[in-house]
Amino acid sequence: MVNTKTFKPIIIPYTDKVDRAEIAHGWASKDTKSVNKNDDNLHDILEGTAATKAGANRLAMQYMVEWNYGRAGNTSSTILAPLQTANFTAKFSAGQTLIPDTIKVFRVYQPDAVNRDGSRKDINDTYKDIAKYENGQWIYEDTAFEQFLKDHLTVTTTTKNNSSTKDLSWTEYQSELNTSKKNGTEPPLVNGIHFDEKDMAHVHVTTDPAGQTHDFAHNVGDNSDKTVAAPHSTFFIQMDTLLDANMPAAWTQPGQGPAIIYNPVSGDFNGIGTKKASSVSPVFLNGGNGFTHDINYVATLHFADVTNKNQIVSLDSGHGVSPLNGDGENNAESDTKITFKDAQDEIKNLSKAGYIFVGASHGTKTSGKYISSDLYDASSSHQYDGDKYGTYGNPDYNEHHNDKYAFVHSFTLNFVHGTKQATEQKTISENIKYIQEGTNKELYPQYNSSTVTFSRTITRDAVTNAVISTTEWSISGSLKAVANPKINEYTIDPAKITEKLDGNEVTYAATGAEGIGSITFDQSQIARLPNGGIIEVVVPYIKNAKPAQENYHAKVHFAAVNQESNKVEKDLDNDAQTPNGISANVGHSTSEPITFTYGTVESAIQKLQQEGYQLIGVSQGNRTEAGTEYDGSRYYQDGNYQDFMQNKGYGNYSATITPEFTLNFIHGTTQSVENKSISETISYIDEKIGNSIHDPYTSDKVTFSRVVTTDKVNGHKIYSAWRISGILKAVANPRINKYTIDPTKITEKLGGREVTYAVTGATEIGSITFDQLQIDGLPNDGIIEIVVPYIKNVQPTQPTAPTEPTTPTQPTTPTEPTVPTEPTVPTEPTTPTQPTAPTQPTTPTQPTTPTQPTVPTQPTTPTEPTTPTQPTTPTEPTTPTQPTTPTQPTTPTQPTVPTEPTTPTQPTTPTQPTVPTQPTAPTQPTTPTQPTVPTQPTTPTEPTTPTQPTEPTQPTQPTVPTQPTVPTQPTTPTEPTTPTQPTTSTKPTTMSSEHLLPQTGSISSEGVLALGLASFLSLLGFGLGHRKNN
Repeated sequence: MVNTKTFKPIIIPYTDKVDRAEIAHGWASKDTKSVNKNDDNLHDILEGTAATKAGANRLAMQYMVEWNYGRAGNTSSTILAPLQTANFTAKFSAGQTLIPDTIKVFRVYQPDAVNRDGSRKDINDTYKDIAKYENGQWIYEDTAFEQFLKDHLTVTTTTKNNSSTKDLSWTEYQSELNTSKKNGTEPPLVNGIHFDEKDMAHVHVTTDPAGQTHDFAHNVGDNSDKTVAAPHSTFFIQMDTLLDANMPAAWTQPGQGPAIIYNPVSGDFNGIGTKKASSVSPVFLNGGNGFTHDINYVATLHFADVTNKNQIVSLDSGHGVSPLNGDGENNAESDTKITFKDAQDEIKNLSKAGYIFVGASHGTKTSGKYISSDLYDASSSHQYDGDKYGTYGNPDYNEHHNDKYAFVHSFTLNFVHGTKQATEQKTISENIKYIQEGTNKELYPQYNSSTVTFSRTITRDAVTNAVISTTEWSISGSLKAVANPKINEYTIDPAKITEKLDGNEVTYAATGAEGIGSITFDQSQIARLPNGGIIEVVVPYIKNAKPAQENYHAKVHFAAVNQESNKVEKDLDNDAQTPNGISANVGHSTSEPITFTYGTVESAIQKLQQEGYQLIGVSQGNRTEAGTEYDGSRYYQDGNYQDFMQNKGYGNYSATITPEFTLNFIHGTTQSVENKSISETISYIDEKIGNSIHDPYTSDKVTFSRVVTTDKVNGHKIYSAWRISGILKAVANPRINKYTIDPTKITEKLGGREVTYAVTGATEIGSITFDQLQIDGLPNDGIIEIVVPYIKNVQPTQPTAPTEPTTPTQPTTPTEPTVPTEPTVPTEPTTPTQPTAPTQPTTPTQPTTPTQPTVPTQPTTPTEPTTPTQPTTPTEPTTPTQPTTPTQPTTPTQPTVPTEPTTPTQPTTPTQPTVPTQPTAPTQPTTPTQPTVPTQPTTPTEPTTPTQPTEPTQPTQPTVPTQPTVPTQPTTPTEPTTPTQPTTSTKPTTMSSEHLLPQTGSISSEGVLALGLASFLSLLGFGLGHRKNN
């Protein structure tokens, strides 16, 4: 694109006179046309091509051509000469292409074009007459000549060494234009028109009714006669050229721009034969300013390191930074403000690299010497100011000050190196080794000093990391002087003491036989010290030559003593893994203290302590033989061996004897506490049926504790006496109406075995105290379980005899009976002849009205009343005392003597309510599959009752008791035990009114329960007596 700022060209119109020999005379419009604005319908014509793409902003130039205006003279009588043998060529200069669709041709008549003196008229004055538009049409438009021009298009292509021209028909052009629209490419190139006289002589005129062709080379009639439509040869022609997207650079020069070029004209003009050289009709004439004033606005921002004022270093590359172009410079105006939107980001990038912003300068100052930041100084604030650059048209700092069409500005942001500080630390320590010269054997533990720390602050260049300055070292302390240990039989050779640091010999410390001197460091020494260095000092000891001397010995032994018998119990030398004791180091002087190799005695003591022994003191002599009198550790009476060594020790060697010592031990012990507890529960049950008839009693726990002392050597234990927290208190037996306690049957068990800790009786369970022996035998957390059985008081009135108690109709054919041989004759019937008089009649005077029949623990929620676990296998089927659970219900031992068959003492609150609900449902008895449901005991599905065993009152729901445990009115019917019709409870005519439900006459649940039990007993062959209706 030819720069960005365009000024309207100043057109200098032609005012010359017409030339008879000039066929065409043209010029361009002073204003360019906009494709986007659809000037001259350009956007519509070119839509789809590259010229109409978004952002293209393409321009067009309009050319005007005066065709065959003739010669000067009396315009009213001027007859234009015919164009004989004319050969005409027009070309458009490079950078533009003709848009044939824009060609317009108007016939021109005198005096609309030429003044009397032959000068051309101002087009601004005559155009309205030439391009007259009325009633929706151009009056003087000549479409035939328009098409004639479109049919004579040419395309000229020029290479470096050659130029060629070809014709392009109108049809070909339209095809190529459609292709450009389809592909979005540039419109097809058209840059010329060519024709000659013979072409003009045969042009079809559309306005001719006869459709004939006419000769456009001649005018017909007076040129001022506007009625003449054709043939005609004077025209005013308009056409547009599309300017290239990248216009030729030459157009920016004065006098340059798009132009139309005419070839030299040849031909006979009225027979005179004059010729005219080629002509060029430029857009601008005689030193115009070119097609555009291309004002070049450029602004650039650079970056420089001015740390060294004598040598500026460019920062235009590296650190992610590069020069910036001004924002919007391509569309800038003179007063557009210069800004650089990315400057802040570049400053941040340089800041990360260690640079500090100090100001801005005019110009590109990325080399040479630094004077100052003349645009603005920021050496104190370090703040960037983006409003200091001025405008693009400011001439004061234009680097192209001699060129009024180029404004170039540059600026430089200046930076210096920042600094950073860090703390540097060093440490030094000292080790001193004491070795035997020659063998390097360590004779004494190494000395390790504490660490001395040095620190200083280092200031570095934040860009190069070079050290700028440092502070002096601060010192935390010094390496202290250390005295050399005195080692028996060794002497130090001070000349051979070595001192090294990192393997190099140093002389920081003053060394001598007495010790190693303290070390302090000056600044220069610290600077040379390695971090974490260790000064290693080695003090060699030389073994002294041994003079003739005596050797003295000593020993130590280990023994176990019994303080009770005051005797030695055992020689422990072997236990201590020191057979025959431990020998002391050999002594050589009686003034020399007895010593043992370090750790040997201590290790033996530790071994014995691990076996459970406890040191109690030291005796002189070898006192390890068992049975030896224990002297009470006369030499030292304390079990702390370290204190013994510090406070007394073994004394000196003897020249006359070998001193021996015995370390005395006793068995160590540990103590622990053993705890036990005991509690008591008392259950109150019905002796016959085993059900709980009163809330059980649970006592508080009584606890016992004693101390257990355990011998750590042999594991033997010694026990103290038991401490007792209390007793189990006496508990009075509850009085239960109509029950009597049988004290002989009270049971007392602990852990399943019978015990007799408590005094039991009908009145109470006595308190329980325990002696030491008893406590020893108690289990931990034991529970003494006492069961107090209650016997139901029975008062028979006049028991009735069942009609046929022992001969049921079909007693041996239940749902799945076992068909006993003699189902109606029990094995041992006691009173078959008179079944109505059992030993204990089952019909007491008021058996159905117990004192408290409605207070069961959970009367309405028996454990599982409707789903007996094993309804056909009662727990104790052979016990008549509990007739509801016989093992073999068809052969009870005493089937006719049930203790209390019909007495529902607490029918609604049995601890295990499923016991009475399964009296008639043994596995293979005479009872049906589900006859044991207590809700409706008299209506089993297939009962064994002979009279109507299969049609009880409600036989269809034997397993779903409505209220099996709610004996609100537990009265029994008048004849609850009559086995004649045990299942015919549909007519309880002998039932007390208190057993009937209001309004319905239905039997209450208590009555049904009693009747069911009676029916069951009668089925088993028990004789039941009748009780009177109260």
